[in-house]
Amino acid sequence: MNAAHPKTAPTTARGHALADERPEIAPLRDALSGRTSPGIEVVRGAPPNLLDADAARALSAPFLAGFMVAAAVLREQIAHTQVDVLPLLLRTAAFAFCLRAVILIAAFARRFVQDRSASAHALAFSREGVLWQTPSSERFVRREDVLALCVPAVRASRLVPQARRPLLMILRPHTGALHWSIPPYFAASSEIFSARLKRTLGLAEEGAQVATPPPPPPEPASERYTRAARGQPGPHEAVVPEGHAYLGRGPYGVLLGIVFALDALMSSGAQRALLLQPVLLSCLLALAMPLGWLWLMRRKASARLGIAMLLTPEELLVRGKHGVVSVPYHQLTEVEVRLKDIWSPFVGTYTARNLLIGTQDGATMNFDGGFLGVPPEVIAELCAAYRRGRITVPQEAG
Repeated sequence: MNAAHPKTAPTTARGHALADERPEIAPLRDALSGRTSPGIEVVRGAPPNLLDADAARALSAPFLAGFMVAAAVLREQIAHTQVDVLPLLLRTAAFAFCLRAVILIAAFARRFVQDRSASAHALAFSREGVLWQTPSSERFVRREDVLALCVPAVRASRLVPQARRPLLMILRPHTGALHWSIPPYFAASSEIFSARLKRTLGLAEEGAQVATPPPPPPEPASERYTRAARGQPGPHEAVVPEGHAYLGRGPYGVLLGIVFALDALMSSGAQRALLLQPVLLSCLLALAMPLGWLWLMRRKASARLGIAMLLTPEELLVRGKHGVVSVPYHQLTEVEVRLKDIWSPFVGTYTARNLLIGTQDGATMNFDGGFLGVPPEVIAELCAAYRRGRITVPQEAG
């Protein structure tokens, strides 16, 4: 979708993507090259602290897995029967903890590799806009195209530092990207860097007045939604892409039942023939649950025509199995992001984000962040900008 991906920029012979050549870019690029310029601030990236909540989970996972494996081996040595439930449970748990350790260590290693290029990131910003250089590209956005800055909330922990959070820069839809996700390479915390950027860009001076509701559009809501889903949104319409993070939240824990059943079959000895049919049946039932869940989620997602929702200057449009529902912004009472802790045998406890939208008639729409292709905070800030009338006047996409 046009609103989901940044515009393709020209490239140099070295293959580095460059921002569009505009007069306001040259001073920012000069500042990044080392020339001092009044009114331009430059920050360069540095590897952040590795120890946080996510790192603690990853580093502790192998120890928990080793403990479960040792418990399973010890119980196996003192078992008196071929089919003993407790050793089977311990071996299944040990398998789950080992798989969890592999997943978390792989995620931590991927983050570690990404952080090695932190020093190659640099930002230059002034009242004209923001220029962001990465190891492979260069992006520029004008100051008037920046709607808001926010930092996603996380659960506080007394034992370890909070998980690292990016700085979300929410942009006007015509820029080709609904937001930038700036990694935490430029300050001790994203909140500190956000305050610095707001001061320089003048975002803190923006008012919070609610604009007069615009007249209803002549085009029916269903036709507007269908047109946007086909890749033809209006110049001021924000297409929220469909997300796929929900696929990782399925009932996959039931697959451990297959591990348990096969382990019981292999260790049953002379009783193997008697257990063969019940084991195969239980394996099929365990496999049917996640497959059925995936089918239901796919059917639910198909009703949205490949996008999550559509934001227009007049209203918010969502589509379900009964058709398109439109909610004018002046009828909204709250648009907030709520956190929910979820436990999985393969990754432990993690935080899911839901977008809650309340209306004046008391209705509440709850959107799972896993179905959204952008962070829920981006949608909340876009709704606030539309409500204040900040995305009503046509803007040159230049």
